[in-house]
Amino acid sequence: MKPCISMLLFVVLALISPRLASAGSVAAQKLDAADAAMAKEDWAAAASMYRELATENPRNGFFWYQLAGCEYSLKRYREAIEAYQRAAAVGYQVGVSHYNRACCLALLGESKPAIDAIELAIRSGLRNREEMIRTDTDLNSIRDTAEFRSRILPAVMPETSRADAWKIDLDYLTKRVAETHYAPWRNISRKEWDAEIARIQSAVPNMKDHEIIVALMQLVVRIGDGHTVVAAPREGKYTFHVLPIRFYDFKDGLYVLGGAPEYAKLIGKRLVRIGDTPAEKALEMAATTAQRDNPQQVRWLAPRYMARIEVLNALGVVKSLAAAEVVVADAKGKETRMTVKVIPIPQGPHGNEMIPDHWIDMAEKTATPPPWRKDPDDVFTAEFLDDSKLVYANFREVVNQEKETVEQFADRAIALADDRKARALVIDVRTNNGGNNFLARAFLESIIKSRYNDDGRLFVITGRETFSACQNFCNWLDRQTAALFAGEPTGSRPNFVGEGNIITLPYSGLQASASSRFWQDSVSEDMRLWIAPEFEAEMTSDDYRHNRDPAFAAILEYLGTRAKASAGAAAKP
Repeated sequence: MKPCISMLLFVVLALISPRLASAGSVAAQKLDAADAAMAKEDWAAAASMYRELATENPRNGFFWYQLAGCEYSLKRYREAIEAYQRAAAVGYQVGVSHYNRACCLALLGESKPAIDAIELAIRSGLRNREEMIRTDTDLNSIRDTAEFRSRILPAVMPETSRADAWKIDLDYLTKRVAETHYAPWRNISRKEWDAEIARIQSAVPNMKDHEIIVALMQLVVRIGDGHTVVAAPREGKYTFHVLPIRFYDFKDGLYVLGGAPEYAKLIGKRLVRIGDTPAEKALEMAATTAQRDNPQQVRWLAPRYMARIEVLNALGVVKSLAAAEVVVADAKGKETRMTVKVIPIPQGPHGNEMIPDHWIDMAEKTATPPPWRKDPDDVFTAEFLDDSKLVYANFREVVNQEKETVEQFADRAIALADDRKARALVIDVRTNNGGNNFLARAFLESIIKSRYNDDGRLFVITGRETFSACQNFCNWLDRQTAALFAGEPTGSRPNFVGEGNIITLPYSGLQASASSRFWQDSVSEDMRLWIAPEFEAEMTSDDYRHNRDPAFAAILEYLGTRAKASAGAAAKP
């Protein structure tokens, strides 16, 4: 009887779990080989192996996606369509999978299914699609069809009137914002949006083009996040112009921070008014065109946007696009004023965000600038400060440099601190407004592993320009390290909607951005507007002028207080 029972048990187990009787795991045997074949672009071999992997584990979307890419490269579009569909069905790269499926359908000449797939891709969160749908050669067979124009990308014909052309832009902007933004109607209702779009449309015949653009800027920033904005045109017939001077909102008021040499007599002076508009009112009006995660970001961007002559004119701050009268005073409380006519220049590729080398700054020239202003063109700097026994690391952008990655910079700064036996590490991110937030994780991990992740050994200097990917970095430091913060609150929130997604309007060519991702670096109920520093230290105009850094001074004062307290405790019997 026992042999019969054993045979029956074997049959039952085989029926219940066929893999027990198989030759082993396909993934264990072929995963690396499939990846290697893909890397070598051996599409046939990679397709064969990924099909085996997907058959063994159909719930793994990556296998289906890789298989689809191989089949596409082999021009086996039917097989690619099926594999992309399987990838999307299990939630892997859904938007991209549907878009790639649309490309395959278009290449097979199946116009309507291809357009259906593009619409599904857009609804599924396809990012940065504007360039693709305009230039992807896979879509050449459908791009000029009436259905593509009506459902995906409208075309403006030469005979279209200006009012109708702007209507196409307004309708397209509404459609794309609704499809792209993570939550477009949280801060402005759809009803309010539609009403403002209708108002602009009805006013188009009586508005100049730059007035329409400024009205759209004002509308889009009401969505209420730091990456959603209509960009000021930098080229073409709608190019915006800027005053060749820079404004800054210090703790003690608005000042002309710097500018072109021909306006040297304005630099360092307190701003009184622009045209007939008081300075504070002009700033308030310019702020209506500034995107905002929080009020700090507005304080960063509004003074810059106040230099745009088209913005000033459209809002009624100045009467002409040819020049702006700028009135300044020597200092707050003194009424020695001067009025200078400032001639705007084309905004160009960077506007006044990229400061020309020959421009003048209000800070006093000194042989030894403060650490935060040293080597301003270097994204990563780290130095040991002999007087304070600190390592000061200036982290200006979350990007890998050709000569050094973010991770290598972090390791260099920490190694310097270890080598010099520094008493603390100071990381300055007050001018870091982002980059690739995935790169900042390596910096965090280096800090966590170091001896500087300890009480009183790690400090972070933040400011209104601390934004986007650098906000993520600060969020992680806030939650996962012993860091103490100094300076100003950050320019974004611990939990924020972000990510730039370009929307290019068909008629004007204006580019808008609509954020598509919610970055939750804290618990869901964290409603803080910013990371507020323990040591609040906002710079005054005199601080800047005389190269004083109140944030760094607050850190030194705190360390001095701790040292005295420690010495006092040790001296007690």
